[in-house]
Order: sequence, then C-alpha cells, then structure tokens
Amino acid sequence: MTIGEAIKKKITESGKTIPQVATKARISPQTIYCWIWGTAEPSLYSLIRVADVLGITLDDIVGRKVKQ
Repeated sequence: MTIGEAIKKKITESGKTIPQVATKARISPQTIYCWIWGTAEPSLYSLIRVADVLGITLDDIVGRKVKQ
C-alpha cells in the first residue's frame, strides 16, 4: 500500500472527507488527491498535520508496528 492509499484509508475510516481534512490541516484538497494518485509525495510536516487532524500517529498512517 502506498502512503497515499494509506492516507485515503485513514481518512475514510475517520468518517471525514478529504476536503474536511485538508481544510483543517491547511493543505489543499488537490494536494491530498495528488498523494492518493501517486503524482506527489507528502512532506513529513504535511503528514504530521494530517495525522493530527485525524487524531492518529504517523505509525498508524504507515502501518508501522512497534516490536516489544
């Protein structure tokens, strides 16, 4: 799964729309769509803002599991 696909999945799971998340994260919806389509990659700063809006961590977005 690409980072864009993961972001789309997390937005869908949150019950929010892409425009809602984009507005709250101060990112254009077109930018998020570009991530989803794979025509652009998000910066770390943008990923953090999206994660904050969704109330999740970066690990949640990328599917990282911390080994104990």
